[in-house]
Amino acid sequence: MEEKKWWTWLILVSAIVAVVLLITAPFGYRYEILPLGEALISTVVALLASLITVIGGLIMAVVATRKGLTTNRNLVLAGVVIALVPIIIMGPVALSVRSVPPIHDITTDTENPPRFDHVVDLREGAPNSLDYEPGGEVAEQQLAAYPQIEPLMSSLSAMDALARAESVLAAQGLEVVNRDDNQRIVEAVATTKWFGFKDDVVVRVTPTDSGSQIDVRSVSRVGQSDLGANAARISAFLEAFEG
Repeated sequence: MEEKKWWTWLILVSAIVAVVLLITAPFGYRYEILPLGEALISTVVALLASLITVIGGLIMAVVATRKGLTTNRNLVLAGVVIALVPIIIMGPVALSVRSVPPIHDITTDTENPPRFDHVVDLREGAPNSLDYEPGGEVAEQQLAAYPQIEPLMSSLSAMDALARAESVLAAQGLEVVNRDDNQRIVEAVATTKWFGFKDDVVVRVTPTDSGSQIDVRSVSRVGQSDLGANAARISAFLEAFEG
């Protein structure tokens, strides 16, 4: 019977540890077992461990093949496959860090962004502020990165548009927390599936001569960069609203 080499076990154990870290880190934060910093570090460690394990595993698979160690080769390749899981899941996220600006407050109106009302109390203690400087650095970065984020003109009356906005938000899985017909706003909370991060959304409806103007703002409670999530959320909302 072929002896299992120490490096075979190392590849397998490293791959399993990487997957375990990938799973426990976000859920540890989501259920308030780990602080955000430690959860993010664990996720990065999982990704780096996976990369090292895949590279080392492929090298050792070649070595095992040349030495005729079939069982070791197969076990090493199994470890490589396991180690690919964190890379497949987190790789695109890691790559997006460089492709989007480090901002987390996105709006269709950078000169007069919609204001939150009920959500203000829900964000108590959140690291990110709701303060917004019209024409400031955040606005400039948004306009450069997401020029497609613009107000939506609708033929619907203001009240009909408000009802439509509430319906679309709910249909997209957001928790609608406030609708104010006087201010003509709808507020909702989006919760990410992985870490359970909460982003707050407000839709403002302004009457026009031909119907109404729809403006949206989406703001993350934590994190300097939203990895493009808020812009994607607004784009999805506007598309669904029109549809």
